Amino acid sequence: MAPSRRMLNSEEAHVHDQIMRMGQVVGEVIEKALQCFSGHDTGLARDIVAGDDIIDRLHHQVEEGCITTIARQQPVAGDLRDLISCMYIAAELERIGDYAADIAGIVLQYDDTPRAEFFEGVGSLGDICRSMLSDVMSAYERGDEQLARDTAARDDEIDRLEKEFVAELLSRMRKHPDDMLSATHTLWIAHSIERIGDRVTNIAERVVYMTSGRNVNLNQ
Repeated sequence: MAPSRRMLNSEEAHVHDQIMRMGQVVGEVIEKALQCFSGHDTGLARDIVAGDDIIDRLHHQVEEGCITTIARQQPVAGDLRDLISCMYIAAELERIGDYAADIAGIVLQYDDTPRAEFFEGVGSLGDICRSMLSDVMSAYERGDEQLARDTAARDDEIDRLEKEFVAELLSRMRKHPDDMLSATHTLWIAHSIERIGDRVTNIAERVVYMTSGRNVNLNQ
């Protein structure tokens, strides 16, 4: 193998490792965000908000690594497609981290522990999103186009559950005006989780592009 090829492979491998590290951190932050909601853990919520810059730094490192490798190695075809896709994926992961921080920020606005009725809906949505993120990162790591497509297809389930949960919350707000503020905060959290599902779908599209060279819309 030529030295330039070995160097390109090494730099690409480093970028892939950073992406996987970023996915791990983002997954942990989502889990913590759901925990601070269910337990009304304001201390954990503050830690999540304060620690959001860690994900931002990882994003910038991936972006810088991709740009440097493209400039220095001048990759073509599949290598160039791979590096450009990595920048897109890192940006989507950074945005997912923002949504998790948003959830933590909303928890800090609760005056008291949310009603137990709110936990199930948020928990169901959150569990699916966490599973989707784990699966799409596995698809990325293995270059598994079918797993990426299957993962994106689960976003329909999130959309359906969110609509049902929103309807329940609105009904609760009409029947129990005292719960108006708490239910409104929970609506925001449900929307943030739904948006995480959309971002995971965007990552799945990038994985399909990396493996097949085809641009697809999996969010239909």
